[in-house]
Amino acid sequence: MILSSFQRAKHVSVYLPGKQLWYDLRTGTVYKGGLTHKLKPTEESIPAFLRAGTIVPRKYRFRRSSTQMMNDPYSLGLLPL
Repeated sequence: MILSSFQRAKHVSVYLPGKQLWYDLRTGTVYKGGLTHKLKPTEESIPAFLRAGTIVPRKYRFRRSSTQMMNDPYSLGLLPL
């Protein structure tokens, strides 16, 4: 879940649904679901969250193009419940 913000707000409120835990994609901070959280966005990043138990496939090799990455191996990241 990604919260978009088009204004320069000092704080934003984001509701995370369900009873699961949610993880901030950038910092790893854990938030409880079913609540509204007040966050301070920065110009460098927008709030993005992953639900607990999510499997995230990633490719960690840096390449000059996505075509060169096609045969690179995947790494699977699992967020704890």
